Amino acid sequence: MPDDQLEALAVGALRKAVKDGDSENGCFLAGQVASAVNKVEKAADIVRSVIEEAEPILKGAAKWVR
Repeated sequence: MPDDQLEALAVGALRKAVKDGDSENGCFLAGQVASAVNKVEKAADIVRSVIEEAEPILKGAAKWVR
């Protein structure tokens, strides 16, 4: 397929995905970190997990500051 035809297929794909919520025809940007995803979770569960894991680290952070 020529480059111009391939490019025409992608025009508006980000808008379809992000603005219209069309996960079938849209294109979501995931970046290089996408390979680290190994399960599907609710956003609230991810945030809760980050907070729970960060709390003990932050409580001990004073030892790193002079």
